[in-house]
Amino acid sequence: MKTIFESAVTLEEAAAVSLSKPYLPYQPCPEFSKPPKSGEIYPIEPLKVFDNVYWMGTHAVGVLVIDTGDGFIMIDSGSSDAEAAYIAESFARMGLDPAKIRLIVVSHEHFDHYGGVPYFIRNVCPDVLLAISRTGWNLLQTVPTEFAFIEPRPEKADILVDDGLCLKLGDTRLFCVSTPGHSAGCLSFIFNSSLHGEELTVGVMGGSAVWPNFPEARMYQNSIEYFKLFTDLAGCNAFSAVHQREEVLDLVRDHWNKGTAHPWACTEDTFNEAYLQPFRNKVLNTIYSDFIQQYLMPNGKPEGSPLPSRKEQFLRIRKQQMSDHLSVCGHDCRIIRLLGHGKGGYSYLAECGDRNIVLKQIHHEPCDYYSFGNKIEAEYHDYGRLKEAGIRIPEMLAIDFDAERIMKEYIEGETVFDLVRSGADTDIYLGQVRKMAAQAFSAGLNIDYFPTNFVVREGLLWYIDYECNPYSDEWNFENWGIKYWSATDEFRAYLMQDHH
Repeated sequence: MKTIFESAVTLEEAAAVSLSKPYLPYQPCPEFSKPPKSGEIYPIEPLKVFDNVYWMGTHAVGVLVIDTGDGFIMIDSGSSDAEAAYIAESFARMGLDPAKIRLIVVSHEHFDHYGGVPYFIRNVCPDVLLAISRTGWNLLQTVPTEFAFIEPRPEKADILVDDGLCLKLGDTRLFCVSTPGHSAGCLSFIFNSSLHGEELTVGVMGGSAVWPNFPEARMYQNSIEYFKLFTDLAGCNAFSAVHQREEVLDLVRDHWNKGTAHPWACTEDTFNEAYLQPFRNKVLNTIYSDFIQQYLMPNGKPEGSPLPSRKEQFLRIRKQQMSDHLSVCGHDCRIIRLLGHGKGGYSYLAECGDRNIVLKQIHHEPCDYYSFGNKIEAEYHDYGRLKEAGIRIPEMLAIDFDAERIMKEYIEGETVFDLVRSGADTDIYLGQVRKMAAQAFSAGLNIDYFPTNFVVREGLLWYIDYECNPYSDEWNFENWGIKYWSATDEFRAYLMQDHH
């Protein structure tokens, strides 16, 4: 058993100690901006995650259920009676008895995580114990029912969790880490489990979204690194979360049904990049966005010295965080060298198993001449459009939406950009690029015709990027791209900018 679990106490011991310290009594709050509630939910079929762990819930939010051998621990509870009722039904679908829930642990004090607690106490497991952070509980006794703090709120807490509390129930040890940022009282967790009998140590960050103001974003950033201290100590080699997309859950189903790699299992060496790095990316994306609020003084004016440019900050932090190994959907990739840095991401030559591949890491650096939506989803959809159009592109081997990484076929050869710079004749490839342009036009698209995006392998031209946009005459090959396919004034001017 890992060293962080050695201080584990029983639920009864934890309740006695935690409630002996001061805390605010339950206080119903006045209703300010309570939004209307709908009984409509969008359910997802429950599934087994690890040997004794289950995910149940809806497209909005879910819960993690741990079978301890002496009853269940449930992390979170759903947002409402309707979601809680569906989660209770999901127990039966998995052949489990929800009446045996011994402990509900609320990860943080937002309604979509505590909102199902009253239903479970009334209708499912009346003797269940409730654990919530001391900070989160106290906040709920003072904050009005607005934003994420609407009713129904829990009317009691049996265990008020302080940083570092480790709970034991049956064979399970649940270590709680205070990670404020997403909320003031947010908790993250480390617990033991197994996969096909092999021991796992699972890490779970308790909050996902990063709020667009500097105090909370920086607090979130700090909490990631603080949580990492404990995941390193525990040797975490697996992860999960309550907010999940169905396509990711389908990958877990495929593991059990088809024997594919488990998307949430990794190694101790890759846990940081596979699980924690996507959270850092969210923070960086928020900090470098145009809508984040600066630090404000009481008079409403910004305070503090000017920040370094967003690009400078990103490059400095990313360099500090970059590992020699990155994981894509459980595939361990050894970075060989940087291939290129574009407006959407960094592309690396990497070794995966017995083959070389290209690993693209999405970045969130500002771009003065191009606006982005969700970059990783755009890559996925653009790939499909290019394949359908018949354009010769590398095969997408894997896509990791959470880590914002793509693994694709490596097309070995020189780029058209390098050929032009070396003085080689590139006219022989104009016929091939014009064929691609015609295919793109027929599909209503433009591709990025800049010559760094094209590689020649054994005489064939490949478009190695996945970017495409709705067709416009301004950005087609003849009006824009061709200006950079030979040693033109535009090409020489680009070289003078020291891009390469």
